[in-house]
Amino acid sequence: MGFHFLLIIAFIHLAVAGSCHASLPGEIYWKSVFPNTPIPKNLQDLLQPESKDNLFKVANANEQPSSFLYSLQAGYRTAYFFETDLRPGTQTKIPRLMKTTNKATFLPREVANSIPFSSDKFPEILEHFSVEPKSKEAKVMKRTIDDCEGAAIKGEDKYCVTSFESLVDSSVSSLGKKIQVLPNEADKQTKTKDFTIGEGVQNMGEKQVVCHKTYYPYAVFLCHSFEKTDTYSVPLVGSDGTKAKAVAICHKDTSAWNPKHRAFKQLNVKAGTVPICHFLTTETIVWVPK
Repeated sequence: MGFHFLLIIAFIHLAVAGSCHASLPGEIYWKSVFPNTPIPKNLQDLLQPESKDNLFKVANANEQPSSFLYSLQAGYRTAYFFETDLRPGTQTKIPRLMKTTNKATFLPREVANSIPFSSDKFPEILEHFSVEPKSKEAKVMKRTIDDCEGAAIKGEDKYCVTSFESLVDSSVSSLGKKIQVLPNEADKQTKTKDFTIGEGVQNMGEKQVVCHKTYYPYAVFLCHSFEKTDTYSVPLVGSDGTKAKAVAICHKDTSAWNPKHRAFKQLNVKAGTVPICHFLTTETIVWVPK
């Protein structure tokens, strides 16, 4: 009942903004931090009020990009490749370039901050959400919290954010205000998984904050940045003619990853020997300096 009451507060908060033809609170906050930069669509979508289509679902939870990219369980459907493959003409498979399975949106910061988010408060969290302790939903929620509380590895800065304002603040704290969001983009809806890398691959540098959307009843992102990691903006052409652009991350130092990580098996290499790359899903928020 507690969480339902908080949702009512959130809905009223959003309804007031809508009735006055005003911006949503997150949009107002964005303008206060970046007054001359329009809010990117993939961020604006996270501010929309909850609907029946955004209800917490676990059907596709196994597709969740694990926060532990270096762990044994990471990379459930991730295709890894070498940095030398990022050149025009290379063919690649991207199963989820624009597919969105996680429709959770942010709660207003004051609401999100009033809800516990820690493993020692997990029974209270389940009560807030009216979730049965032995349900699939509970298992997925616990995994998200465990990922957030897990220790970072060498060369990684890691944290979780539970509100839009925290997402913005943490990224500005790490990179400054002269930053941009790199989205996955496509000129049309497509179901193809087969793409060819086009001309104009851009190395955006080593500084980045990558925020993975987790499975939770409201939007929670696990953000991290790595040393010795390059971010690329990659133009693509789909097998159906779709023109797209995707974000790829190349980890130059994988020595701290689990030696049994699937990436090493896919590429037939050992940890710490060569840079390993992968594309990011459209649900991942990537911040880089301008």
